[in-house]
Amino acid sequence: NNIKWFYDIPVINDDNFISNVAYKAIYYSNFPTKGPVHINWQFEEPFTDLSTPEINPKITHKTLSSTNINISDERTKNIIPILSDKKGLIIVGSHNYDNRDILNLSEILNWPIIADPLSNLRDEKNYTTPIIDSGDLVFRKEDLLLPETIIHIGNLPVSKFISKNLEKVSNHIFIENSGNISSGFSSIDEHLNISISSLVTQLQKQDFKAINNDWKKTYIKLNDSARKIIDRNISKIKEISTKKTILDSIPEDSIFISGNSLPIRILDLILSKSKNIKFYGNRGLSGIDGNISIASGISSMTKKNVFLDIGDLAFFHDLGGLVTAKRNSKSLTIFVNENSGGQIFSLLPQSKDLGEDYNDWFITPHKEIDISEISNSLSIEYYNPKSDKEIKKIINENSENNVKIIEINYDKSDYKIYNQYINNLVQKITIDE
Repeated sequence: NNIKWFYDIPVINDDNFISNVAYKAIYYSNFPTKGPVHINWQFEEPFTDLSTPEINPKITHKTLSSTNINISDERTKNIIPILSDKKGLIIVGSHNYDNRDILNLSEILNWPIIADPLSNLRDEKNYTTPIIDSGDLVFRKEDLLLPETIIHIGNLPVSKFISKNLEKVSNHIFIENSGNISSGFSSIDEHLNISISSLVTQLQKQDFKAINNDWKKTYIKLNDSARKIIDRNISKIKEISTKKTILDSIPEDSIFISGNSLPIRILDLILSKSKNIKFYGNRGLSGIDGNISIASGISSMTKKNVFLDIGDLAFFHDLGGLVTAKRNSKSLTIFVNENSGGQIFSLLPQSKDLGEDYNDWFITPHKEIDISEISNSLSIEYYNPKSDKEIKKIINENSENNVKIIEINYDKSDYKIYNQYINNLVQKITIDE
Protein backbone atom coordinates (compact mmCIF):
# COMPACT_ATOMS: atom_id res chain seq x y z
CA ASN A 1 0.00 0.00 0.00
CA ASN A 2 2.98 2.33 -0.47
CA ILE A 3 5.57 3.04 -3.15
CA LYS A 4 8.54 0.78 -2.39
CA TRP A 5 11.08 2.73 -4.43
CA PHE A 6 11.29 5.78 -6.67
CA TYR A 7 13.94 6.72 -9.20
CA ASP A 8 14.14 9.76 -11.47
CA ILE A 9 16.10 8.70 -14.57
CA PRO A 10 17.99 11.60 -16.18
CA VAL A 11 18.12 12.12 -19.94
CA ILE A 12 20.58 9.37 -20.79
CA ASN A 13 21.34 6.89 -23.57
CA ASP A 14 23.42 4.41 -21.57
CA ASP A 15 21.81 0.96 -21.93
CA ASN A 16 23.80 -0.47 -19.01
CA PHE A 17 22.62 2.34 -16.72
CA ILE A 18 18.98 1.75 -17.71
CA SER A 19 19.41 -2.00 -17.28
CA ASN A 20 20.66 -1.57 -13.73
CA VAL A 21 17.80 0.79 -12.84
CA ALA A 22 15.38 -1.83 -14.18
CA TYR A 23 17.07 -4.54 -12.13
CA LYS A 24 16.81 -2.49 -8.93
CA ALA A 25 13.17 -1.63 -9.67
CA ILE A 26 12.26 -5.29 -10.09
CA TYR A 27 14.24 -6.22 -6.99
CA TYR A 28 12.46 -3.66 -4.82
CA SER A 29 9.07 -4.69 -6.20
CA ASN A 30 9.68 -8.20 -4.86
CA PHE A 31 11.84 -7.88 -1.72
CA PRO A 32 11.56 -7.86 1.21
CA THR A 33 7.80 -7.59 0.52
CA LYS A 34 6.00 -7.14 -2.79
CA GLY A 35 4.83 -3.68 -3.78
CA PRO A 36 4.79 -1.00 -6.48
CA VAL A 37 7.81 0.97 -7.68
CA HIS A 38 7.75 4.31 -9.51
CA ILE A 39 10.19 5.23 -12.27
CA ASN A 40 10.14 8.66 -13.86
CA TRP A 41 11.83 8.24 -17.24
CA GLN A 42 12.61 11.45 -19.10
CA PHE A 43 12.91 11.53 -22.88
CA GLU A 44 14.89 14.06 -24.86
CA GLU A 45 12.41 15.87 -27.14
CA PRO A 46 10.12 12.83 -27.47
CA PHE A 47 8.33 12.07 -30.73
CA THR A 48 10.07 14.85 -32.70
CA ASP A 49 12.00 12.40 -34.86
CA LEU A 50 9.66 9.86 -36.45
CA SER A 51 12.63 7.91 -37.82
CA THR A 52 13.62 6.73 -34.35
CA PRO A 53 14.04 2.93 -34.48
CA GLU A 54 11.57 0.78 -32.62
CA ILE A 55 12.52 -0.48 -29.19
CA ASN A 56 13.73 -4.05 -29.31
CA PRO A 57 11.19 -6.07 -27.28
CA LYS A 58 13.89 -8.33 -25.84
CA ILE A 59 13.13 -9.97 -22.51
CA THR A 60 15.98 -10.95 -20.20
CA HIS A 61 15.25 -13.58 -17.58
CA LYS A 62 17.15 -13.24 -14.32
CA THR A 63 16.53 -14.99 -11.00
CA LEU A 64 16.35 -12.68 -8.00
CA SER A 65 17.11 -13.80 -4.48
CA SER A 66 17.28 -11.91 -1.21
CA THR A 67 17.91 -14.84 1.12
CA ASN A 68 21.41 -15.96 0.11
CA ILE A 69 23.07 -15.22 3.45
CA ASN A 70 25.56 -17.99 2.63
CA ILE A 71 26.87 -17.81 -0.92
CA SER A 72 26.59 -21.03 -2.93
CA ASP A 73 29.42 -22.84 -4.73
CA GLU A 74 27.77 -22.09 -8.07
CA ARG A 75 27.37 -18.36 -7.37
CA THR A 76 31.01 -18.17 -6.24
CA LYS A 77 32.19 -19.82 -9.46
CA ASN A 78 30.27 -17.19 -11.43
CA ILE A 79 32.20 -14.32 -9.84
CA ILE A 80 35.64 -15.99 -9.68
CA PRO A 81 36.59 -14.75 -13.20
CA ILE A 82 36.19 -11.09 -12.13
CA LEU A 83 38.09 -11.65 -8.86
CA SER A 84 40.94 -14.02 -9.69
CA ASP A 85 44.25 -12.28 -10.48
CA LYS A 86 42.43 -8.94 -10.90
CA LYS A 87 43.51 -5.48 -9.82
CA GLY A 88 40.74 -4.73 -7.38
CA LEU A 89 39.60 -2.48 -4.57
CA ILE A 90 37.25 -3.02 -1.65
CA ILE A 91 35.19 0.13 -1.03
CA VAL A 92 33.61 0.20 2.43
CA GLY A 93 31.00 2.71 3.56
CA SER A 94 28.95 2.56 6.75
CA HIS A 95 27.73 -1.01 7.19
CA ASN A 96 26.49 -3.70 9.58
CA TYR A 97 29.18 -6.33 9.00
CA ASP A 98 31.98 -7.48 11.28
CA ASN A 99 35.10 -5.56 10.23
CA ARG A 100 37.23 -8.63 10.88
CA ASP A 101 35.47 -10.39 7.98
CA ILE A 102 36.18 -7.42 5.68
CA LEU A 103 39.85 -7.49 6.69
CA ASN A 104 39.96 -11.23 5.96
CA LEU A 105 38.42 -10.62 2.52
CA SER A 106 41.10 -8.02 1.80
CA GLU A 107 43.80 -10.47 2.82
CA ILE A 108 42.60 -13.32 0.62
CA LEU A 109 42.09 -11.07 -2.43
CA ASN A 110 45.27 -9.05 -1.69
CA TRP A 111 43.30 -5.88 -2.43
CA PRO A 112 43.51 -2.56 -0.57
CA ILE A 113 40.48 -1.22 1.30
CA ILE A 114 39.20 2.29 0.53
CA ALA A 115 37.82 3.00 4.00
CA ASP A 116 35.12 5.63 4.46
CA PRO A 117 35.33 7.44 7.83
CA LEU A 118 32.02 5.83 8.85
CA SER A 119 33.26 2.31 8.02
CA ASN A 120 35.11 2.26 11.37
CA LEU A 121 38.05 0.60 9.62
CA ARG A 122 40.43 3.52 10.16
CA ASP A 123 41.34 2.22 13.59
CA GLU A 124 45.03 1.88 14.41
CA LYS A 125 44.74 -1.86 14.98
CA ASN A 126 43.55 -2.47 11.39
CA TYR A 127 46.52 -0.96 9.55
CA THR A 128 48.35 -4.26 9.17
CA THR A 129 45.86 -4.55 6.29
CA PRO A 130 46.28 -1.96 3.47
CA ILE A 131 43.78 0.67 4.67
CA ILE A 132 43.52 3.64 2.30
CA ASP A 133 42.27 6.55 4.41
CA SER A 134 42.86 9.39 1.94
CA GLY A 135 40.57 8.13 -0.80
CA ASP A 136 38.91 11.50 -1.37
CA LEU A 137 42.25 13.05 -2.36
CA VAL A 138 43.63 10.03 -4.20
CA PHE A 139 40.50 9.65 -6.34
CA ARG A 140 40.70 13.30 -7.42
CA LYS A 141 43.91 12.54 -9.32
CA GLU A 142 43.41 12.55 -13.10
CA ASP A 143 46.09 9.89 -13.63
CA LEU A 144 44.63 7.54 -11.03
CA LEU A 145 45.18 3.83 -11.63
CA LEU A 146 41.65 2.43 -11.78
CA PRO A 147 40.91 -1.17 -10.78
CA GLU A 148 39.44 -3.91 -12.96
CA THR A 149 36.96 -4.95 -10.27
CA ILE A 150 35.51 -3.38 -7.15
CA ILE A 151 33.67 -4.93 -4.24
CA HIS A 152 31.49 -2.32 -2.59
CA ILE A 153 30.32 -3.01 0.95
CA GLY A 154 27.63 -0.96 2.69
CA ASN A 155 26.52 2.56 1.86
CA LEU A 156 27.97 5.12 -0.53
CA PRO A 157 31.21 6.74 0.62
CA VAL A 158 31.24 10.37 1.73
CA SER A 159 33.49 11.31 -1.19
CA LYS A 160 31.69 11.86 -4.50
CA PHE A 161 35.08 11.59 -6.25
CA ILE A 162 35.37 7.95 -5.17
CA SER A 163 31.84 7.18 -6.40
CA LYS A 164 32.30 9.01 -9.73
CA ASN A 165 35.59 7.27 -10.56
CA LEU A 166 34.20 3.86 -9.70
CA GLU A 167 31.47 4.29 -12.30
CA LYS A 168 34.25 3.77 -14.86
CA VAL A 169 35.13 0.32 -13.49
CA SER A 170 34.01 -2.68 -15.56
CA ASN A 171 33.06 -5.07 -12.75
CA HIS A 172 31.05 -3.85 -9.75
CA ILE A 173 30.07 -6.28 -6.99
CA PHE A 174 27.80 -4.83 -4.32
CA ILE A 175 27.49 -6.55 -0.92
CA GLU A 176 24.78 -5.36 1.47
CA ASN A 177 22.93 -7.47 4.01
CA SER A 178 19.91 -5.22 4.58
CA GLY A 179 18.29 -5.96 1.22
CA ASN A 180 18.55 -2.30 0.19
CA ILE A 181 20.32 -1.00 -2.90
CA SER A 182 21.42 2.60 -2.62
CA SER A 183 19.84 4.74 -5.34
CA GLY A 184 23.24 6.35 -5.83
CA PHE A 185 24.63 3.20 -7.46
CA SER A 186 24.29 3.56 -11.21
CA SER A 187 25.99 0.32 -12.19
CA ILE A 188 25.99 -3.00 -10.35
CA ASP A 189 26.99 -6.27 -12.00
CA GLU A 190 26.42 -8.51 -8.97
CA HIS A 191 24.30 -7.76 -5.90
CA LEU A 192 25.17 -10.22 -3.12
CA ASN A 193 22.98 -10.28 -0.03
CA ILE A 194 25.39 -12.50 1.88
CA SER A 195 27.62 -12.77 4.91
CA ILE A 196 31.17 -11.78 4.04
CA SER A 197 32.57 -14.66 6.07
CA SER A 198 30.77 -17.10 3.75
CA LEU A 199 32.37 -15.43 0.72
CA VAL A 200 35.81 -15.73 2.33
CA THR A 201 35.17 -19.41 3.06
CA GLN A 202 34.06 -20.07 -0.52
CA LEU A 203 37.06 -18.29 -2.01
CA GLN A 204 39.36 -20.42 0.12
CA LYS A 205 37.68 -23.54 -1.33
CA GLN A 206 37.83 -22.43 -4.97
CA ASP A 207 40.67 -22.41 -7.50
CA PHE A 208 41.41 -18.77 -6.83
CA LYS A 209 44.54 -16.76 -7.61
CA ALA A 210 45.21 -13.50 -5.77
CA ILE A 211 46.88 -10.55 -7.52
CA ASN A 212 50.56 -9.93 -6.72
CA ASN A 213 51.69 -7.29 -4.22
CA ASP A 214 52.57 -4.58 -6.78
CA TRP A 215 48.97 -3.40 -7.10
CA LYS A 216 48.49 -3.12 -3.36
CA LYS A 217 51.84 -1.36 -2.89
CA THR A 218 50.90 1.31 -5.45
CA TYR A 219 47.85 2.37 -3.44
CA ILE A 220 49.78 2.20 -0.16
CA LYS A 221 52.39 4.60 -1.61
CA LEU A 222 49.66 6.96 -2.85
CA ASN A 223 48.02 6.92 0.57
CA ASP A 224 51.30 7.47 2.43
CA SER A 225 52.10 10.41 0.16
CA ALA A 226 48.64 11.94 0.65
CA ARG A 227 48.75 11.49 4.43
CA LYS A 228 52.16 13.21 4.72
CA ILE A 229 50.93 16.12 2.60
CA ILE A 230 47.75 16.50 4.69
CA ASP A 231 49.77 16.51 7.92
CA ARG A 232 52.23 19.11 6.57
CA ASN A 233 49.45 21.47 5.49
CA ILE A 234 46.91 20.90 8.24
CA SER A 235 47.38 24.31 9.89
CA LYS A 236 46.40 26.35 6.82
CA ILE A 237 42.64 26.22 7.51
CA LYS A 238 41.58 26.66 11.12
CA GLU A 239 38.60 24.29 11.15
CA ILE A 240 40.74 21.46 9.77
CA SER A 241 43.54 21.95 12.31
CA THR A 242 41.04 22.34 15.17
CA LYS A 243 39.23 19.12 14.23
CA LYS A 244 42.57 17.31 14.25
CA THR A 245 43.21 18.65 17.77
CA ILE A 246 39.78 17.42 18.86
CA LEU A 247 40.29 13.92 17.42
CA ASP A 248 43.71 13.66 19.05
CA SER A 249 42.32 14.82 22.41
CA ILE A 250 39.17 12.79 22.97
CA PRO A 251 39.64 9.72 25.19
CA GLU A 252 40.08 6.23 23.80
CA ASP A 253 36.95 4.07 23.70
CA SER A 254 34.74 7.09 22.97
CA ILE A 255 31.95 7.60 20.42
CA PHE A 256 32.25 10.38 17.85
CA ILE A 257 29.21 11.49 15.83
CA SER A 258 29.86 13.66 12.80
CA GLY A 259 27.32 16.07 11.40
CA ASN A 260 26.58 16.22 7.71
CA SER A 261 27.98 18.77 5.25
CA LEU A 262 31.45 20.14 6.13
CA PRO A 263 32.06 18.21 9.40
CA ILE A 264 31.92 14.78 7.72
CA ARG A 265 34.10 15.96 4.82
CA ILE A 266 36.74 17.31 7.15
CA LEU A 267 36.58 14.10 9.18
CA ASP A 268 37.15 12.17 5.94
CA LEU A 269 40.24 14.28 5.26
CA ILE A 270 41.95 14.04 8.66
CA LEU A 271 40.88 10.70 10.17
CA SER A 272 43.74 8.20 10.28
CA LYS A 273 44.74 5.50 12.77
CA SER A 274 42.22 6.38 15.47
CA LYS A 275 42.43 4.67 18.84
CA ASN A 276 39.36 2.57 19.53
CA ILE A 277 36.83 5.30 18.74
CA LYS A 278 33.46 4.42 17.20
CA PHE A 279 32.29 6.79 14.45
CA TYR A 280 28.71 7.50 13.42
CA GLY A 281 27.17 9.98 10.98
CA ASN A 282 23.76 11.31 10.02
CA ARG A 283 24.05 11.06 6.23
CA GLY A 284 21.50 11.81 3.53
CA LEU A 285 19.28 14.63 2.35
CA SER A 286 17.88 15.11 5.86
CA GLY A 287 21.31 15.02 7.47
CA ILE A 288 20.83 18.47 8.99
CA ASP A 289 17.89 17.26 11.11
CA GLY A 290 17.89 15.56 14.48
CA ASN A 291 21.63 15.38 15.16
CA ILE A 292 21.38 16.36 18.84
CA SER A 293 18.50 13.93 19.35
CA ILE A 294 20.49 11.09 17.76
CA ALA A 295 23.52 11.87 19.92
CA SER A 296 21.44 12.06 23.10
CA GLY A 297 19.83 8.71 22.26
CA ILE A 298 23.23 7.08 21.82
CA SER A 299 24.55 8.72 24.99
CA SER A 300 21.56 7.50 26.99
CA MET A 301 22.42 3.89 26.11
CA THR A 302 26.16 3.84 26.84
CA LYS A 303 28.61 4.69 29.59
CA LYS A 304 31.14 5.87 27.00
CA ASN A 305 31.92 9.53 26.37
CA VAL A 306 29.92 10.71 23.35
CA PHE A 307 31.07 13.63 21.19
CA LEU A 308 28.92 15.34 18.56
CA ASP A 309 30.49 17.60 15.92
CA ILE A 310 27.92 19.74 14.06
CA GLY A 311 27.59 23.02 12.21
CA ASP A 312 25.74 25.98 13.66
CA LEU A 313 22.69 25.51 11.42
CA ALA A 314 22.39 21.82 12.31
CA PHE A 315 22.57 22.84 15.98
CA PHE A 316 19.71 25.34 15.58
CA HIS A 317 17.65 22.82 13.62
CA ASP A 318 17.44 20.55 16.66
CA LEU A 319 17.32 22.86 19.68
CA GLY A 320 14.48 20.76 21.06
CA GLY A 321 16.93 17.87 21.20
CA LEU A 322 18.86 19.73 23.92
CA VAL A 323 15.95 19.13 26.32
CA THR A 324 16.12 15.41 25.56
CA ALA A 325 19.90 15.48 25.90
CA LYS A 326 19.74 17.18 29.29
CA ARG A 327 17.21 14.66 30.56
CA ASN A 328 18.69 11.45 29.18
CA SER A 329 22.35 11.78 28.17
CA LYS A 330 25.06 10.38 30.42
CA SER A 331 28.12 12.13 28.98
CA LEU A 332 27.58 14.20 25.84
CA THR A 333 29.86 16.92 24.49
CA ILE A 334 28.58 18.99 21.55
CA PHE A 335 31.04 20.89 19.36
CA VAL A 336 29.22 23.69 17.52
CA ASN A 337 31.10 25.06 14.51
CA GLU A 338 30.07 28.72 14.39
CA ASN A 339 30.99 29.99 10.92
CA SER A 340 28.07 32.33 10.14
CA GLY A 341 25.96 29.52 8.73
CA GLY A 342 25.97 27.48 5.54
CA GLN A 343 29.66 27.68 4.61
CA ILE A 344 29.49 24.38 2.71
CA PHE A 345 27.97 26.46 -0.10
CA SER A 346 31.21 28.43 -0.37
CA LEU A 347 32.62 25.34 -2.03
CA LEU A 348 30.14 25.55 -4.92
CA PRO A 349 31.47 27.05 -8.17
CA GLN A 350 28.40 29.34 -8.28
CA SER A 351 29.63 31.19 -5.18
CA LYS A 352 32.17 33.14 -7.26
CA ASP A 353 29.68 34.19 -9.91
CA LEU A 354 26.73 35.32 -7.82
CA GLY A 355 28.38 38.25 -6.04
CA GLU A 356 26.24 39.69 -3.24
CA ASP A 357 23.34 37.45 -4.28
CA TYR A 358 25.36 34.51 -2.97
CA ASN A 359 25.17 35.80 0.62
CA ASP A 360 21.44 36.53 0.27
CA TRP A 361 20.60 33.12 -1.17
CA PHE A 362 22.99 30.72 0.54
CA ILE A 363 24.34 32.12 3.81
CA THR A 364 22.25 32.09 7.00
CA PRO A 365 23.72 34.51 9.56
CA HIS A 366 22.35 34.27 13.10
CA LYS A 367 23.87 37.09 15.14
CA GLU A 368 20.63 37.48 17.08
CA ILE A 369 20.87 33.91 18.45
CA ASP A 370 23.23 33.48 21.40
CA ILE A 371 24.32 29.87 21.99
CA SER A 372 25.59 30.69 25.49
CA GLU A 373 22.13 31.96 26.50
CA ILE A 374 20.49 28.83 25.10
CA SER A 375 22.94 26.69 27.12
CA ASN A 376 22.40 28.66 30.34
CA SER A 377 18.61 28.42 30.02
CA LEU A 378 18.92 24.62 30.22
CA SER A 379 21.74 24.55 32.81
CA ILE A 380 24.13 23.13 30.24
CA GLU A 381 27.84 23.88 30.56
CA TYR A 382 28.99 26.29 27.86
CA TYR A 383 32.51 27.02 26.61
CA ASN A 384 33.91 29.24 23.87
CA PRO A 385 37.63 28.38 23.70
CA LYS A 386 40.04 30.55 21.72
CA SER A 387 42.97 28.15 21.40
CA ASP A 388 43.76 24.46 20.89
CA LYS A 389 45.20 24.35 24.41
CA GLU A 390 41.86 25.46 25.86
CA ILE A 391 39.99 22.89 23.75
CA LYS A 392 42.19 20.04 25.03
CA LYS A 393 41.70 21.17 28.62
CA ILE A 394 37.90 21.35 28.31
CA ILE A 395 37.66 17.93 26.65
CA ASN A 396 39.64 16.24 29.41
CA GLU A 397 38.09 18.04 32.38
CA ASN A 398 35.88 15.97 34.64
CA SER A 399 32.40 17.42 34.81
CA GLU A 400 29.34 16.74 36.92
CA ASN A 401 27.17 18.11 34.11
CA ASN A 402 25.98 15.44 31.68
CA VAL A 403 25.98 17.81 28.68
CA LYS A 404 28.64 20.28 27.52
CA ILE A 405 28.45 22.68 24.58
CA ILE A 406 31.73 23.90 23.10
CA GLU A 407 31.20 26.70 20.58
CA ILE A 408 34.18 27.22 18.28
CA ASN A 409 34.27 30.30 16.07
CA TYR A 410 35.67 30.20 12.53
CA ASP A 411 36.24 33.02 10.06
CA LYS A 412 34.03 32.49 7.01
CA SER A 413 36.79 33.82 4.73
CA ASP A 414 38.66 30.53 5.33
CA TYR A 415 36.13 28.64 3.25
CA LYS A 416 36.70 30.74 0.14
CA ILE A 417 40.13 29.13 -0.23
CA TYR A 418 39.01 25.62 0.79
CA ASN A 419 38.73 24.22 -2.76
CA GLN A 420 42.11 25.65 -3.75
CA TYR A 421 43.60 24.20 -0.57
CA ILE A 422 42.31 20.72 -1.46
CA ASN A 423 43.44 21.01 -5.09
CA ASN A 424 46.94 21.97 -3.96
CA LEU A 425 47.09 18.86 -1.78
CA VAL A 426 46.03 16.64 -4.68
CA GLN A 427 48.67 18.09 -7.01
CA LYS A 428 51.42 17.24 -4.52
CA ILE A 429 50.52 13.54 -4.24
CA THR A 430 53.05 11.22 -5.90
CA ILE A 431 53.79 7.51 -5.76
CA ASP A 432 57.47 8.29 -5.18
CA GLU A 433 56.88 10.49 -2.09
